[in-house]
Amino acid sequence: MADSGGAKQAADSASELERAMAATMKKLEAEASQTVEGESADDQAEKEQSLKQRQTEKFRELLRDKVIKIIINYLAEPNKDGNSLFSTPMEE
Repeated sequence: MADSGGAKQAADSASELERAMAATMKKLEAEASQTVEGESADDQAEKEQSLKQRQTEKFRELLRDKVIKIIINYLAEPNKDGNSLFSTPMEE
């Protein structure tokens, strides 16, 4: 049963990450589109490169945070013996 919950959590995490990335990219693209018409092609190319770099950094940050959450949740779940990987086994 924990596997189906884990699969649902992974799917929810993926969709949440996709929504966050879409919102971030949309915001950064909107900022980039507010360029002055008199700018040279080199300035625009530099701004586009900067935008892509910021998008990549933000994506990595969001992905790293999500992976860390998933790993922590996985390690905290009880295993088949009823102990989580963070807890010490109960002595008999």
